[in-house]
Amino acid sequence: MRWDAHEELSGDTLDDAALDALTAGPPAPGDDRHDHDTVTTLMFTAVNPEQTVGVTVLLDGTVLSVDLTPSCARYTECELGEEISGITELARLQARAAQHVIVTGIMQNLGHDQIAVRSHLENELGLPSPDTVALRRAELFSARHTGIHG
Repeated sequence: MRWDAHEELSGDTLDDAALDALTAGPPAPGDDRHDHDTVTTLMFTAVNPEQTVGVTVLLDGTVLSVDLTPSCARYTECELGEEISGITELARLQARAAQHVIVTGIMQNLGHDQIAVRSHLENELGLPSPDTVALRRAELFSARHTGIHG
């Protein structure tokens, strides 16, 4: 089960659109083992437009799972490999964008200029903004899904 981190983190200090990619795994309903020592794990899932390939990664980009539907059988081995690689790249970018959003929010709460922080994170530290990830997603999907698998 996943929950939308947008509901938890949205507020005056963060752009709502910047949080759309965040998801995390909460404790199961009725799980009494959830206490103050439990850490919520942030996970990010990217899925191709056909919803045949999905990749879930942790905040640090570690791949947790690659999910394939039976209709992936229509892909050649090369096409499937490229699709998995592209979706994995996108999931990792989403995780890095989440790092960007989290750090921006923390720094803004500490009184730092949001624009300067965002610029530093993207240009100096290589953490893409959610807008950069959205652009990359559009590029990836337009290049891969303009009728080549259809």
